[in-house]
Amino acid sequence: MIADSKYKIHSMIVLHGPIDSGKTSALYKITRLLQMSNIHAAGSLQKKVFINDESIGYDACLIPGYITFPLARLNYHPGWRKFGKYYFSDEAFAKCAGHLAERRSAKVIIIDEIGPLELDGGGHYKFLHDILINSEFILLVTCRDEILDSVVRLFDSFQVKIYLFDIKKNSDPPVRICDFILSLI
Repeated sequence: MIADSKYKIHSMIVLHGPIDSGKTSALYKITRLLQMSNIHAAGSLQKKVFINDESIGYDACLIPGYITFPLARLNYHPGWRKFGKYYFSDEAFAKCAGHLAERRSAKVIIIDEIGPLELDGGGHYKFLHDILINSEFILLVTCRDEILDSVVRLFDSFQVKIYLFDIKKNSDPPVRICDFILSLI
């Protein structure tokens, strides 16, 4: 469990939906809308990687900057950790954490996505645990519908308000979420 009374996060927005429902695309749009509103956002997005129209895994994409690097692959990579059907790069998660640690002044931190790996204590979990101490920002995360309850429980004992946005039940989620974030700041 991540929670502890010393954490100062005040709001968390969870954008949830099924796989390939547009959660990551919505985050790209939200990022641009926040930039246009002069709101400093930083985060890590997961970009699906294809070879010959077949998905082979995910790259991490850092914001700001849009620097990408391999994060997860279906095929074995030496030194990468297998979890579920993917092999994950701990080095990539460390790079994401370092990028975000350097941007503690961001008003919005974006993590795409909280998944089974984080629920098991891996992936972005360590970053979330470390950066939430003495930090105050809006946390915007994505997750799949089937683990939504587990993600909410992960943050249960925070002093945090959790707002849920179902990507399938909201018209124009990027605009609605960006407007909502602006109302919280």
